[in-house]
Amino acid sequence: MFKFVLIWLAWLIFSICQCSAQEAQVDWKDAVKRLEEADTAESAREASRQLSEMISGLGRYLVSTLNNQDLLPETRAEACYLLGMLRFEQGVEALAQHIDFEYILTKEMSRIPRWSAHPCQEALIRIGKPSVGILLELIKMNDSRKIRDFALMALYAIEGVASAKFLLKKEYDESVGEHHKRLFEAMNTSRQDLGYRMRDYIIDLDGIEEFD
Repeated sequence: MFKFVLIWLAWLIFSICQCSAQEAQVDWKDAVKRLEEADTAESAREASRQLSEMISGLGRYLVSTLNNQDLLPETRAEACYLLGMLRFEQGVEALAQHIDFEYILTKEMSRIPRWSAHPCQEALIRIGKPSVGILLELIKMNDSRKIRDFALMALYAIEGVASAKFLLKKEYDESVGEHHKRLFEAMNTSRQDLGYRMRDYIIDLDGIEEFD
């Protein structure tokens, strides 16, 4: 199963790169084979290190793909999805920068995508705890209420409401001025009220039943 997941990720990522999927599979197969055939703790650590370097390199490429606004929305959304699947912690800053990136569903699409209408927010949630710091920064510092709402919803999804409010209160106690006001608003926004607001940001999916 582990080998299958790695090969699948390689195929998807190198498809975005427009590299040979066959070459990517060979690279991953060789790396996994070295790990499986390791006969000492040292050789296992070395094989694991090589795999980690490969994953880090792929993650950095995906961040670059996400940041390139000249690419197709589908390509950038695929990058978001894979950053979340990889749980690539070094990608949280880029994902947060594009947290309101919208992937618009249309009836002309040949398939329903694997990601939500807001794939960067979804990826931050998948990555989990490493996203919390940057989400708190968005809530405290961003001028856009929409961005702050996206960040707050992700924070609730990761931490749960009670824990999220505890973290917000801690930031609130240490803040002043406009940051203080924004954190106060966030602390006093229930998940239900936030859900009502989020509905105004969500892409209209009424046409989804027209997919073949």
